[in-house]
Amino acid sequence: MLLTAPGETMEGAIRRMEPDQRRSVYENARSALRSVEALLRDLRLAEVPALELLKPTLYVGPCVYLLHLVEPFQHARHYVGSTESLLRRMHVHRRALSDSCAFMRAVAEAGIAWSLARVWPGEGPDLEYRIKRSSNVARRCPVCRRGALTRAAQQMAAIRARRRSASSQPQRVSA
Repeated sequence: MLLTAPGETMEGAIRRMEPDQRRSVYENARSALRSVEALLRDLRLAEVPALELLKPTLYVGPCVYLLHLVEPFQHARHYVGSTESLLRRMHVHRRALSDSCAFMRAVAEAGIAWSLARVWPGEGPDLEYRIKRSSNVARRCPVCRRGALTRAAQQMAAIRARRRSASSQPQRVSA
């Protein structure tokens, strides 16, 4: 067991150890890292920046999360939930286990892919309720907002192109 003195860093405590103990700590850390990497591969959370997933607040503690469905399921494009352990909950949703909500089980049965779009660490069911009751969850979804910005940019480019082509055509003069 690794014990740190008050004000001591983890590295300092490791340096005080015997070489065999130190080797054991490093092997355990490597093993834990491989387990996390395997879980992330299993969850296929490549859409989420790796550094975001390594934040401790995403592993334990209350949080509210937003899932973005790649294609709509009936009328829905998003799912909002809250949990005490985000990675465990993502695993449950991905595998459509009995602990998962009926909606996410139906999404899994339909074969619809989804990604973790946003996390509010430290929040609980109160925020989840407010988000679910809000009229437009897509406003809180970075994936949808990015798509809306892309569509708006494409529309503006089309307008500019029409204006350029209209100004380059000779004007008709009526006699």
